[in-house]
Amino acid sequence: MQNIILGKLIDKRILATIYECTLNKKKYIAKIEHVTKNDKDTEHNLVKKEINFSLKFGNKYPDHFMVLIDHYFEDNCNVIKVDWDINNPPKLWRKKLVNEYTTIINEKICLYKIYTKMDVILNNVLKNLTHNQIYSMLLQVSYSIKLLHSHDYIHGDLHCGNVGAIKTLKRATIKLGSHTIPTYGYQWKLIDFGLTLHKKDILTKDDKERYKKETDVMYDEGLFYSLTTYIQENSDSFNKKFKELKKTDEFKIINEIHSRNSTIQEALYMTLFPDKYIKIFNGTLLLNELLPIPDLIFFAKNGMHSDATFQYLLEKLNTK
Repeated sequence: MQNIILGKLIDKRILATIYECTLNKKKYIAKIEHVTKNDKDTEHNLVKKEINFSLKFGNKYPDHFMVLIDHYFEDNCNVIKVDWDINNPPKLWRKKLVNEYTTIINEKICLYKIYTKMDVILNNVLKNLTHNQIYSMLLQVSYSIKLLHSHDYIHGDLHCGNVGAIKTLKRATIKLGSHTIPTYGYQWKLIDFGLTLHKKDILTKDDKERYKKETDVMYDEGLFYSLTTYIQENSDSFNKKFKELKKTDEFKIINEIHSRNSTIQEALYMTLFPDKYIKIFNGTLLLNELLPIPDLIFFAKNGMHSDATFQYLLEKLNTK
């Protein structure tokens, strides 16, 4: 790839660096990561599976997934700026992990992946969105997840940092199957497919558990947690305090709403009973819920990506 020009450094990861870049006078994102010779020379590995996901599926739906424009390997690569000191790794890292990362870095093989550029990342703008913008975002993300699941894929790492958007006109619309909804200024797409998994590629018990968890709408906790009240916990003994929380009368109400996922239960407790939560954890309120509490209760009862929630969100936009 002779025409790529690297620009602004966007992020440094453990084994990768992300830049803005220019290719054929157009702006893109370049994710450059250290990989092994095995990653480069063999076909059945996580690196190739991520590429194949985009080429075989994601790129067919550019309105809903970040598009892979091109990719290539480079030997003797020195462009990556890792976010840790190879001679002074974090103390909590196991020696085996450090040795594995060090070996990968020393092989000096890079994979360049050139993707369409997002204007914003959800994590950076969520708290500034209007209710209608959030409803539209949830519908768009839900439709993308439905597309994945209907073709036996899971994203594997869905959270606010892995949802990006292209800015649109406020009055622009997007088609989601048979429905057309307003974007309210943002066309949302899923990004980062490093942990994306197809049903036929399930090889381990962990793969099976991840696949089952994401395809169960009642266990979808990433986006739900981000929409609820956020309290900074000042307790060092979370498990002990959470057991104390579960003994309260308020938790009985939480359990009636959602009894299957402790993360969602905690988020509901923080939202419905913040004063009690703060008292138990000696915490500090940092952010109030971003949507009305009835919305959050509905999502907890029905799952973020269920058909019932999709219809609920459609009705929200139609009545606003």
